[in-house]
Amino acid sequence: MTIMQLRCVAAGLACAGLAGCAGFWDEVTSREFSVNAVFNPPDPLTVIKTSTDGDARAKAFQRLTEPRQRDGGQVEQDEAVQILTQAAISEPQPLCRMAAIRTLGKYQDPRAVPALISAFDGANELSPELAFMVRSQALTALGDTKQPAAASFVAEVARRPLKADVSERERSQGRDVRLAAVRSLKNFPGSEAAVAAAQQLANNEKDIAVRDRARETVVALTGKEPEPASSVPATAPATGIVTVGHQQK
Repeated sequence: MTIMQLRCVAAGLACAGLAGCAGFWDEVTSREFSVNAVFNPPDPLTVIKTSTDGDARAKAFQRLTEPRQRDGGQVEQDEAVQILTQAAISEPQPLCRMAAIRTLGKYQDPRAVPALISAFDGANELSPELAFMVRSQALTALGDTKQPAAASFVAEVARRPLKADVSERERSQGRDVRLAAVRSLKNFPGSEAAVAAAQQLANNEKDIAVRDRARETVVALTGKEPEPASSVPATAPATGIVTVGHQQK
């Protein structure tokens, strides 16, 4: 690295410190670091297709903005959605998979919802420690889409009871998945499914953490505290069970 390049890096570090930009140091310490890449980031699609650096690819997935939101063409839109969908469902590097899921949550394309649902289901193939994190991220991203098509799935997951014969660790992980679903319901204020699920959990859920979050969600969706249980219409029982290693349907 030349003296001029070192000065550029030092200046960048100083600017990053003043701006509170912690990500700059990650760029400097990356295996594929170059001064030019810091100030002129490479095309994210190129990085995703050619790089073997997990950190670099994860950042590229995060930078893969939706072409349609920046006047891109349909071909570019289709390619971005396809790449993100494939990564969200089957990317072997966890950081990259999680980054692709987060990015899909920012897409307005209607294909983002079924892709994220498939990412949730695809977590069955992962280890329990990774599976619950991927499921939670997928539920958060589904809420971020704010698309009505996502509300019913998120509501159904929020209602799923935990299996009784599991370890405390599995119970904690399953609870985290349900909590992610309940929090995501806040993004669907016009959805009857979201309101009904949150209301039901606020009145009948035995898990205190889930019940408290459900109450907060009801308030966020309706501006009012949950109605008394006697005034809430009965709803169909949940059709699935949240588990950590495998999802029962």
